[in-house]
Amino acid sequence: MKTSSKNFFESHKIFIPILLFILGIILYSNTLNNGFALDDTMMITKNNYTKGGIQGLKKIFTHDAFDGFLGEGKTLLPGGRYRPFSQAVFNIYFSAFGLEAFGLHLLNILLFAISILLVYKLLSKIFAFHKEAILNVPFIATLLYVVHPLNTEVVANIKSMDLLFAAVFSLWSVLFAIKYIETKRASNLLFTSALLFLGMLSKETSITFIALIPLILILFNKINLKQFLNVFGALILTFSLYFYIRFQAIGISSDIAVQELLNNPFLNSSTTEKYATIFYTWAIYIKLLLFPISLTHDYYPYVIEIVNFTNIWVVLSFIIYLLTTILCIRHLYRFFTKNENPNVYYFGFLYFIIIFSISSNLLFNIGAFMNERFIFLADIGIFIIIAKAFVDLNSVFKKNSKPLIILVLSIMALTFSIKTISRNNVWKDDYTLFTTDVKVSFNSAKCNVSAGGMIYEKAILNCGIAKNNMLLEAKKYLYQGIKIHPTYFQAWMLLGNVNYELQLWDECLQSYQNCLVFSKNNKDVLSNLKNLAIKSAEAKDYKISNNALNILSEHNYDFSNTMYLKATNMLYSNKIDSAIKLLRDIIKYDSLYHGAYNKLGEIYGRYKKDIRISEIYLIKAYEIKPSDYTILENLGVVYGTRGDFKKSLYFFKESAKSNPNKQQIYSNIALTYYKMNDLKSGKEWENKAKMAQE
Repeated sequence: MKTSSKNFFESHKIFIPILLFILGIILYSNTLNNGFALDDTMMITKNNYTKGGIQGLKKIFTHDAFDGFLGEGKTLLPGGRYRPFSQAVFNIYFSAFGLEAFGLHLLNILLFAISILLVYKLLSKIFAFHKEAILNVPFIATLLYVVHPLNTEVVANIKSMDLLFAAVFSLWSVLFAIKYIETKRASNLLFTSALLFLGMLSKETSITFIALIPLILILFNKINLKQFLNVFGALILTFSLYFYIRFQAIGISSDIAVQELLNNPFLNSSTTEKYATIFYTWAIYIKLLLFPISLTHDYYPYVIEIVNFTNIWVVLSFIIYLLTTILCIRHLYRFFTKNENPNVYYFGFLYFIIIFSISSNLLFNIGAFMNERFIFLADIGIFIIIAKAFVDLNSVFKKNSKPLIILVLSIMALTFSIKTISRNNVWKDDYTLFTTDVKVSFNSAKCNVSAGGMIYEKAILNCGIAKNNMLLEAKKYLYQGIKIHPTYFQAWMLLGNVNYELQLWDECLQSYQNCLVFSKNNKDVLSNLKNLAIKSAEAKDYKISNNALNILSEHNYDFSNTMYLKATNMLYSNKIDSAIKLLRDIIKYDSLYHGAYNKLGEIYGRYKKDIRISEIYLIKAYEIKPSDYTILENLGVVYGTRGDFKKSLYFFKESAKSNPNKQQIYSNIALTYYKMNDLKSGKEWENKAKMAQE
């Protein structure tokens, strides 16, 4: 029976990895319909280096990964991020195809499929003595890697190509390291170093293989001291080269004090709360690996609650991880001193904890409580443990258990596959992703604000009741985000924009005022306040308009235009003399501000009935900007009032060339012709006025 199983496996050792390869492609084929989402904005669609051609390519290798989006020197996280390989691929792709997502999604799928082959090949090398038909560690662990929905964020999100490259290069480097031990050829050691170096340039996760590769070689290969020193020395040299290049490019910024909650989730936590919450997230990772039900891209504050060491799950997590670590150390000791055979369970845990360490939050702040992509590649260690459990169950219960074990494994694989396919669709675009995941991440400030922002953007493309309902829905999410994170600038900014569209001027003003508390002199906020001042004045809410203008004055924003709007409000409030004084102050400050001259000309002609002074101001405005249709129209009115119809017609017709209010200007021209007793021309322009009105 054993011989039969072995023959089955041997006859299918090429077929099985190809089957897994094809399965991986099928499961993620629906991502080809997706666009860009989430961090694709930072690394691709709005990254100046990615879209910067050859010059951008040079900067990619000499700057922080986020510089092309944030601007040079604006590091958000300690240590910075240096991932030039994948970003260089984005740059080259953009130069060739532009912002086309299909090809990048296809590349992600192919990289994942290649990683499947490498995982299977590596596990087959390591666990050669466990081969038995389908129920063997390499097949089961790789199958779980293929179908598990926790990996969807990496494959479905283009930006995570950095992790896929890191996985391919790192796994491949392990295989060459094993080949070096088998063949003793230096070229294989060279390939090991080169591939791991490319992995490090793809993402920092590959650094963990400096520890993992020696562990695998020691446990599962006959390696002598010289070979070990050669391998370990090569890995250290590789890391040293990488570190030198990285240091030259971005330096070291580990001492940055991150004061933004969304980049430091433990900002408001005590030291004990921080580490208790970290162990709590470690328990959640295991839960998601075993029961991947409620998945989300967002684990920002406070999807994960801040806990302390009185929490039962924290205690259990701490005990399990600590106890397992101690048992692994004990096992390694017995392996070296008593030649004990490698224990697959302990190896699976060590594989997991070594790779996971870099994104665990224990060593340094990673900017979030956790993320599903942070467990990618490390999850293979847990899959090894699960696979070994299936194999051992089959060995313990023997014949009668095999159909049941295969059935359970099949149901698990099918369930995971369905979830993976479904989850891929959520990554279609930002709107779908944020509005879906906010139902899971309902206590995340970031996800609520992101969902609100997406709904707001969609709302302004609509009109009527549909627009109003969407704005109210966006407002609900934004309020929730602010409730969680009261100093969240972007949330207040979006809330101000929503209230602006809803014409809730008072609430809009308050939102923008809050923005300025968190970001003084922010140009976008000040620009929005100016728009608010104009729109609220048009709605005859001069109190809000003047309050907005006063804020602009306090921030020395666009002095001439701000004072001009104040003067206009005074005029509409029948404070004519105050308006005149303010307009004259503008001229003293800016003698070429044509709008002030034009408005003074209008005031003196319409309100003061002083045509002479009105003409003086309007002529001055005309000299500064002869193409302004309002100045031209006002001059037409002035000369018409004075009875100089020839000049009046000239200025009216000049104004008509660019005047959006065609009906009114045509009517003025018609009236002027009638005053000149030119009835034919008057009638002609009157008809034009009617047509313009229609």
